Amino acid sequence: MVHLAVTNKPSEMVISWMTSLPTESQAIVWADSQPNNQSTFVGTQSTYLESAGWFHNVIATGLYKNTMYQYQCGNAETGWSSTFTFKTAPEDGTRDNRTFIIYGDMGIVQYSYYTVEHVSQLVEAGNIDLIYQSGDFGYGNDRDAMFYELSWNLFFYQLTVPMATVPYMTAPGNHEVSCGHSECDFYASNFTVYNTRFRMPGQDHPTASNMWFSFNYGNVHWVSISTETDYPNCPNPTDTFGDQLGWLEADLIAANADPNIDWILVTGHQPVYCSVSSKSTILGIPKGDSRHVQQAFEDLFYKYKVDVYFDGHVHGYERTYPVYKSTVRGNYTLDNYENPQAPVYIVNGSAGNIEGFYDDWHDIIPSWSAKRYWPNPEHGFGVINTAGANTFEWTWYRNGGKPLDNDYFDHFTITRTAN
Repeated sequence: MVHLAVTNKPSEMVISWMTSLPTESQAIVWADSQPNNQSTFVGTQSTYLESAGWFHNVIATGLYKNTMYQYQCGNAETGWSSTFTFKTAPEDGTRDNRTFIIYGDMGIVQYSYYTVEHVSQLVEAGNIDLIYQSGDFGYGNDRDAMFYELSWNLFFYQLTVPMATVPYMTAPGNHEVSCGHSECDFYASNFTVYNTRFRMPGQDHPTASNMWFSFNYGNVHWVSISTETDYPNCPNPTDTFGDQLGWLEADLIAANADPNIDWILVTGHQPVYCSVSSKSTILGIPKGDSRHVQQAFEDLFYKYKVDVYFDGHVHGYERTYPVYKSTVRGNYTLDNYENPQAPVYIVNGSAGNIEGFYDDWHDIIPSWSAKRYWPNPEHGFGVINTAGANTFEWTWYRNGGKPLDNDYFDHFTITRTAN
C-alpha cells in the first residue's frame, strides 16, 4: 500500500504507506546514479481509527529534478519495504513531451482490475509521468459497514505497482463523503478517510486538506477542485473547508500570468456537460448538480482559459467540443480543435466501479457533444500527451482491449497555430 504524490516543488516527492500499528515513519532515498549516497527522511503518522491502521507520510526534499530515484519506506526496527523507483518532476516550464493517465470511479470489482492491468502495463513501460483519479475510489460506502475499511485497503492493494512508481493525484468524489452507516460514520464523515489516506499538495495550504489544490508539472498547471463542497448549492453544504472559489480564481490568475505554463488542466468529480437526462435537458442545458457546478465554475474556467476539465461521477464516457454556456465557441473537426475558444469537457467515469453504467442518455445528442460511448459502453481510461506549448493529445482506451496496441475508442488533438 505504498503510494506517491508530488508537492508544489519539483525537487520533492511524498512517500506514503500504511501499517497496522504505530511505527516510526522513515524513507531511504537514493538516485540511480548515486547508489552509495543514500538520504534518510523522517515523516509523520496519523490515524482516524486505530483498528484501521496508521498512515505514514514522508516528504523527500532536496532531490534532483527530472531524475530517477530508488527508495524504501519503513524503519530499521520494524523493517523496510521492497525497493521501488520514482522519477522527480521536471523544472517548471520544461516543454518536453509529457504523458498522464486520468480516470474516475475506479472501485475494486472485475472491471477495475482490467483497468489496473492496462494502467500498470503503461507505467511499467516507463511511459507515464503521473496518474490522476477524479474521485470515487473504493466505493466502501456502497457496502456493509464491516467492509468499509477493507474496500479502501483493496483499492490501494490493486494499484500497488502504479501507485508506488508514479505520483497518484486525486480529487474528492461523492463516495468519499462518509462511510454511509451509523456503525462507522462516527469516525468516517466529512471526508476524513480520504483526507487521511492521501497526502496531496492541499495539505500545504490553509485548508490543510486534499479537497482542492494545484501544482505544476513542467509546462502543465494541474488543478483539483471539490465539486462536493464549498460553493453555492453544493451537494454537501455542511462539510466546509474554506473559500474554494476565491482560492481558485487567485490560482488561475497566477497560472495565466506564469510564462512557464502553457496548459491548464482541471479535474473534479461532478460533470458540467453530460447528455444523460439526470444531468442536462433535452436541449443540452445542464441541470441538477451539473447546473450548480456550471454556475460556480464555468465562468472562471472560461475567463482564465482552462484548456480541459475532466470529471467522473457519470459512469460512461463523453467528450465535448469547446463550449461555453451550452454553445460551441468556434468551428472544429471531430478530431482536431485548432485554437479553441473555450474549454473542453470530458466525462471519464468508467474505470470500473460496482454500480453499472448510466443508461439515461438522451436520444437527441446536444450540439456541444462531440463523442460519447453509448449505446454498448465499456470501461476504460484516458491518456494525455502534451508536446510542447502547442499540441495536446487525448486518447480514451477501452480497458477490454490492449492499450499498448492502440485499441482506443476516442482520440482528438488540440493544436495552437500561435502561442
